[in-house]
Amino acid sequence: MDTTIKAALIGAAVLMYLDLKAEIRSEIRNLGDKIDRVETKVDEVRGYLKFGAGAAAVPDIELPVFDAEKSPSTK
Repeated sequence: MDTTIKAALIGAAVLMYLDLKAEIRSEIRNLGDKIDRVETKVDEVRGYLKFGAGAAAVPDIELPVFDAEKSPSTK
């Protein structure tokens, strides 16, 4: 194989490698941004629950205790 062909193939391989490397770095950056957004939402929900804002919006409902002896579905 001619050395100029080898050099051209090596050059093409290097360019493909650099392009792929840049694409992978971009995807990793995008993934990092998405993780940051999820962490922000988790912090928002944690703060919302910590200060009881959700408790004021939803009234307390007393649920009946299940009694197997009185339930018609267990007979």
